[in-house]
Amino acid sequence: MVEVLHFVDHLRRRGLSPPVPRPPSLPLVAEFELWMRQHRGSAERTLADYRPLAAAFVESRRGRRWDDLGAKAIRAYVIEECKKLTPARRLVFVRALRMFMRFLVSTGRCRSHLDRSVPQMPHWRLATLPRYVGEDVIERLIASRSTKTLTGLRDRAVLLLLARLALRAGDIRGLCLSDIDWARGQLRVVGKLRRPTWMPMPQDVGDGILAYLRVRQKCQLEQVFLCIQAPHRPLHGTSVGGICERAIDELGVKTPSKGAHLFRHSAAVTLIRHGATLDDVGRLLRHASRESTAVYAKVAVDALKRIAQPWPGALR
Repeated sequence: MVEVLHFVDHLRRRGLSPPVPRPPSLPLVAEFELWMRQHRGSAERTLADYRPLAAAFVESRRGRRWDDLGAKAIRAYVIEECKKLTPARRLVFVRALRMFMRFLVSTGRCRSHLDRSVPQMPHWRLATLPRYVGEDVIERLIASRSTKTLTGLRDRAVLLLLARLALRAGDIRGLCLSDIDWARGQLRVVGKLRRPTWMPMPQDVGDGILAYLRVRQKCQLEQVFLCIQAPHRPLHGTSVGGICERAIDELGVKTPSKGAHLFRHSAAVTLIRHGATLDDVGRLLRHASRESTAVYAKVAVDALKRIAQPWPGALR
């Protein structure tokens, strides 16, 4: 069935089959997406999360003027919608709505400061430990990928990039051939802040990418990693996470999560436990703030032992 869908998609790209009619998009939501790209530098994944939430809010206001919108109506809408959502989804919902309100304010459609009317959802960023696995498990996952098939070589190169350089899934999908400087042993990564960063390319990472490129499909696409099945196209939104999940399931190991971020967290924890500082970890992860790196202080067990104080009454 999957092969048939890919073939039909290929025919549509070639103009040999009529495209599937898409429902008309709301003009205001399309303008919001453009504003997010221009003023916030938002990635497509973020827009995909925000788009349906913004559209639902616009539909809820159908027939009513935006300049009549007030804080009471916004809070009532948030309270009602949050009843249908999980705690994690509520965070995305309020972020999307707050950003949409900022768009309405900046374009003069409603009164200023209404974005502050969107209630905050309780979220304690440092309340949990990062989800990670030991260094030995990461090495076993990498070694489990075949070096004799196109799929295995691609997946192995992806896992090496995730494990050695702690890249995000979006970094992998966006990596282009022009981002690799073979002469200097570096590769360029454009992260969430849209700032390109040149990172050193370890020997095994370079060897893994090169082994994959030697058998990669012959095409004009600039992206490094492509889907295996025709028609040739870059990896889509969930492909990198799928590569990680497949490796974990086939190896049969138990992990706290199965996505690409498991490798990112594990790389940071490994560095900490080998004596790296939080600043070192922050540079590898390309964090804009030390607060983002602070969660990894919880796994620096040796350092924590040196500063731990006896529990009151424990010595009695």
